[in-house]
Amino acid sequence: MLWERMRPWLSDITIEDDPLKQHVHGIKFLMQGTWTPIALNSVWRLGRYQPDGHFAPHFDGYFVRNSKERSLQTFMLYLNEGFEGGSTNFVDESQTLFRDWDGKYCAEEKNIVCGIQPEAGMAIVFNHQRLHEGQKLGSGVKYILRTDIMFRNLSQTSRSANEEKALQLVQEAERKEASGDCLEAAELYRKAFKLSSEVEAAYGT
Repeated sequence: MLWERMRPWLSDITIEDDPLKQHVHGIKFLMQGTWTPIALNSVWRLGRYQPDGHFAPHFDGYFVRNSKERSLQTFMLYLNEGFEGGSTNFVDESQTLFRDWDGKYCAEEKNIVCGIQPEAGMAIVFNHQRLHEGQKLGSGVKYILRTDIMFRNLSQTSRSANEEKALQLVQEAERKEASGDCLEAAELYRKAFKLSSEVEAAYGT
């Protein structure tokens, strides 16, 4: 029912050049074409923030089912209101590492492009590769639900089994790299590049 209510508000995404120009992460040659929204990811995350809780500026992760189906956007649903602070701030990408007086990483006021104060039942949708933060909560408790919007590429033909496997390995390698497990990430990249010369070339190796 939730998908049926929100589907009319969603649009196709057409990528003809570098996907990062549209705040989309992915290998350029695999991202070309028109992507249409098809469903919500079945995996949901419940977030709970207490006073002083925050989420430093970041990009959201993504989920790849195969070369033609993947998530491109975040769906965030606010479950309550009536707390102090806790806005979702979208941040200019010129923002460098910055700590507030309390030592928490956050965006400088001058780099906040847009701030959204949660209201119960409000939902926001944005491309994963758009820098944002969860502002520090002053008082009260904040609850959110988050998942992804899945898209299908209408333009590209199916890829080989090796390319599909390479794509899955790259996704896992990026997760390992983000968590600091660089040796494991390097091994996964090596396996991916061995399976697909196009994927290897996309990473400039």
